[in-house]
Amino acid sequence: MKKQQRGASFFSTMMILMVIGIFAAVGLKLYPVYFDHYLINSTVVDLTENQSEMTKSTHEIRLSLSKRFRINQVKLPSEEALKLERNEGVLTITLNYQVEVPMFFNVAALVKFDEKYEVIPR
Repeated sequence: MKKQQRGASFFSTMMILMVIGIFAAVGLKLYPVYFDHYLINSTVVDLTENQSEMTKSTHEIRLSLSKRFRINQVKLPSEEALKLERNEGVLTITLNYQVEVPMFFNVAALVKFDEKYEVIPR
């Protein structure tokens, strides 16, 4: 009588664990970048929903945003990442930046964010 083998071999189990480990390592490295972007995005959206802030000048709005970023303990990669333009009463906030995250040895991931918000004061 012949016996049938069942289950995964040692090597196939190790391959599955290696793949899961690589995905976990990449996820753990990219999580802080995406969480910071979430905080930046929610701060800008919160500001755009506050109509009393929209009547201020672009310089005052920029100062208000920088204070809110400081409270949330996030920092934009550069000053050029956030652009404010007021054209015919419509305030346009453009958030455009990229972050390079070192992964393994000489491999890095480049994460780009490009958001645009238009606010029409009431």
